[in-house]
This record gives sequence, structure tokens and C-alpha cells, in this order.
Amino acid sequence: MKEINIKELLAEYEGDSPAPIAALSNVTSKNAGHRHEYEIDEHGDGVAYLVVHPNNPKIKHKHVIKNYVVLEAQSSCYPKCESKYGDPGAGPHGHSIEKEVKYENFKGTATTSKLYKGRREHKQQVNNKNLPVGEQTSDGKILKNQLDLWYKKPFYGKYDSQLNLTKLQLKESNLKNVGETKFQMLDFAADAVNEFLRQYNIEREEHPQSKLNNIRVVKAYDAPINYDSYFAITYVSFFNAVLDQIKKTNKIKNIHDFSNLLYIWSSSKDIPITETGYYESRILNIYNTGLAFDFMEINSEEDKKTILNDVRFPVLNYVAKINGLRIDPNHPSRLILDIFSRPALDQYASGYFLGAKVEELPEKIVDEYFESVDFSKSSEDKIASFFVNVLSAYGRFISKYPGYISYQFDESTPQAYKRTFQATKVKRTEQTPEMFFNYVDAVPDGTAVYQTLSKESIRQYVKFRISEANTKVTKKQVSSIVDNMYVLNTISNKLHYETSKSYMELRHISSQAVNYLESFIKPAPLRGKSGIKSKKRDFIYFLGRGIQKTF
Repeated sequence: MKEINIKELLAEYEGDSPAPIAALSNVTSKNAGHRHEYEIDEHGDGVAYLVVHPNNPKIKHKHVIKNYVVLEAQSSCYPKCESKYGDPGAGPHGHSIEKEVKYENFKGTATTSKLYKGRREHKQQVNNKNLPVGEQTSDGKILKNQLDLWYKKPFYGKYDSQLNLTKLQLKESNLKNVGETKFQMLDFAADAVNEFLRQYNIEREEHPQSKLNNIRVVKAYDAPINYDSYFAITYVSFFNAVLDQIKKTNKIKNIHDFSNLLYIWSSSKDIPITETGYYESRILNIYNTGLAFDFMEINSEEDKKTILNDVRFPVLNYVAKINGLRIDPNHPSRLILDIFSRPALDQYASGYFLGAKVEELPEKIVDEYFESVDFSKSSEDKIASFFVNVLSAYGRFISKYPGYISYQFDESTPQAYKRTFQATKVKRTEQTPEMFFNYVDAVPDGTAVYQTLSKESIRQYVKFRISEANTKVTKKQVSSIVDNMYVLNTISNKLHYETSKSYMELRHISSQAVNYLESFIKPAPLRGKSGIKSKKRDFIYFLGRGIQKTF
């Protein structure tokens, strides 16, 4: 396994922020005493609109634009403008295109309000208006080709068609090299990228002023680490940041102290701890899906400015669009294969799913290349597995630091010397899984062991998830969530003795507890034209769903 630490992961995540950005003006440079407004298509062809002499409307001219070059033109009356109309016209001249996105680079001392304003402007102009390309041509052709991972589709590549959280499950045969490099992507995505590079680099003309000539892949698929490995890495950071300073004190007497400290630290640092939180987080990013690549390294806001203002950026946008690739407006060197786009499905994915209908392909892609993160098989198992990791980390801690120092006054010491004390080494409470359960009961038929999570364990898990989801929940709501989850977790035990249904069938009800929690604190992302939509379902819904499956 490659060496990764939580600080690096978080640094990468936090650094991927929108750039402060200002306005754009579609005007040419000022030559011969004037400028032109202009409009171009995805090929860089268009027109610099008519400019009229301020003193004489009969003196006028316009320019043709080819491949982002404003061709030479002159006043229609030149060189006889002055003799005919009394004012000199414009002789043969050209212009350059000043289609520029201007950044206001904020330093570390910038106020929060300035940073907020800058990011808001970026969103309004680049994300919403698709500048500098624009939203459409004069004849109505759509130019917008974005996949916004910040505001509209933060969970792209993380949920299947049934709204189940997924993780990439790759076989070696599913990966394919891109752009004659060592970088890899999912096979059909690699096909799309290779064709995009061929069309853009070979079929399209270069531009002498462009830095986007002959682009190449500089970043692609990055294998994710599994949750257990991630948790182990996170524990090391937790120890260094918190435990190492108090390892010999009574602030950690037992597993509950340990868990509370972990909660406080992870919440303050916005670090996911549960499995759900990990797979939803931006630590697992778009590169882990095998659907994205970068064509240029971005190390500063100036790099973003360079890409957005390049004369070939509209061409890149167009060629990407016709190959099913979309641009992340927050990171303009990042292209992402859109598994819902017609070009991606028709031209590339269809070759790997022979006989399948186009409308079936998005679901088949997810089924073939991704696996569901099973959060609903058993809520007891899911929550218990979380505490198993916590217990393991605690066991790791007490194996090295089994006790703490307790300082007590000796009551037999005369009052004048009351300040003297005794130091006693106290052994920390060892960890056992039963700490998180009310009881362990063998199912009468002997097929399984039934475990009931304690209400306090559920409460702790809920606290972690609320923090990870960054959801505002009142104490009253937390109590209601915990109570309802506890009911869903325990009701199957009662039903077992009242019905003839099998143990596993009855577990369908208890499995709804986690689903209920997730629906409450972070509604499932639903596909829609506007991106993420929300839908909450109440306790009765999940109870009914469990009973329906059981009976």
C-alpha cells in the first residue's frame, strides 16, 4: 500500500478551492483609436461588430475573425473618407482579442469577506455564466460543458441509480492507459480521452499565442485506500495531535473517554471518522473513480487564469463536449467523463456492453465498475464495525500506555502539610465489544447470535455522523433520532418470538436504522437537471419498508 497520511489527504482536499475572479469583457484591443465588441464560435471564428465614427455615421467598418485572429480591415470609405465626409477614416489595421478573466489574487492576510466575495464572483461568472466561453453561440448552439463538483454534483461518481453510496471496484482489465503515458483510466473513459487528444492536438490547428497546444495527461486514476487503512492512518494523526500530550493523565480512563476525545478532535478538524463519512468525503475524490484526468498542473490562481484566458480554451471546451468529457469550472484543467452524456455512451461505453440499450448504460457502468458500500445489510453490523475500529485504536493505545497517574492527598497527613500528595498508577479499563451492547443473546434456532446495540452507542454514532454531514440538529432531534434507531434495531428481536419468520428476514427491519439516520441528516442525492436534490423520509416510512420486506 502506498504511503499516505491524513494531513496530506486533507491538504489536497482543502487546496482545491475556487479562485477569486473578476469580470470579463468581450471586446478587442484598442487599435486606430477604437475597440470592437465581438462574438466567436467554438472554432474561434466570428465577427468584430460594426464600429461607427463618433462624428459621422457614414464612416464605419467591421472585422472578420478566423481562428481567434482578427483579420485586417479598414473604413469602407478609406482612403477618401475625409474628402467625402469631412473626417478621416481608419486605415488598414487589426486587433487582438482581449477576452480575459481577471483575478484578484488574495494573500493569506485577506479578510474572510474578500475571499467570500472573490469565490462568489467566480461562481457567478465561470460556474453560472460559463465565462470565458459563454453559454451559447448567436445561432443558439449550447457551449456550456461543465460538471461542477463543488456546487451542483459534489457526489458525482459516488452513488448508483438506486441512490446507494458506491466505491470503485476495479479489475486490472478495467484500466487502460491514456495519451501514451503511464496514467490510466477506466477502459471506455480512456478511449474517450485518447480520441479527444487526437482530435484536439492533431486535427485542430495550433495557435501561436496559446499555451494549450499539444496538451497531455499529467494526472489520472489514483487508487483509493480502503476504509480500515484510512482509519489506521487517522489514528496516528489523532495520537500525534491529542493523545501524545495526555497519554499519562486521567483524561483517558476508558474507551468512552477515548471515543469522546476522538469525536471532539475529528469535529474540530472536519475529518471523517465513520465509513459513510469517509466514502462521502472529498478525501475520496474524482480521480479515484477512473473517470477524470488533468491536462495541466495547477499550482496557483495564475495557472487557472492562464487556462481560462487561453485563446484555445473554447476549442478545448468544444472538442471535450463532443467526446462526452466535461470541464470542472472550479479546476479548469480537469476533464471528467460524463456517464450520462450521449457521446460518452454512444461512442465509447456501448462497445463494452454489447446489446444494451443506451438508456441502460449508466446503470450498467456503475454495476460493472463500482460496488455498493453496504450500509443497510445490518445497522447493528455497520455501527458495531465502526466501534470495532474505535476499540482497536483504543487497544493499540492502552497496549503501549496501560495506565495513568492519579494524584491523591494523603488524608492522614497533618493539615499544615495538606499539599503533599501520593501518586498512584491506575490501570486503564480494557476494551471489550460488549461495552457497546445491551446484551448478547443466542437465537433459539442456533443459526446466529443476536446483539442489541446500547442506546448510548447509537447516540455516539449519531454524533459522529451529524458532525461529518455538517448538519444542524437540535438536542431534541438527536434524542428522537436515537430513540427511533433503537426501536428499529430492537424490534426484530421481539418479532422473532411472535412470528415464524427467519432471523435474517426479521433483520430487514433493524437494517433500516442507518437508512433512517442518513435520510434525516443528509438526504440522498437525486439526479435532476439542476444537480443535487433532496428528499427526506420519516421513521414510519423505514419501519414500514422493513415490515414489508419481512412479511
